[in-house]
Amino acid sequence: MAETINFSTSIYRNDAVQAAAQAYGHLAKIRIEADEGNVVLHIEDIDERVSDRLVDALCNHALYETVARTRAEDRT
Repeated sequence: MAETINFSTSIYRNDAVQAAAQAYGHLAKIRIEADEGNVVLHIEDIDERVSDRLVDALCNHALYETVARTRAEDRT
């Protein structure tokens, strides 16, 4: 089953969403589209072993990456 996730760049960093997509890329085919206000992930061919939790895990990872990267920048 294909999934689409829309991340608003007012909350999520583009580079963080891309890092999350890369981290889960071995479990699904993930295509990324970005424009001024959004990063959209199109997810297909999800590994059946994780199909019930991949989207949630990827979203959590994108949020984690956003927070971690923002905090790292604030320290410099």
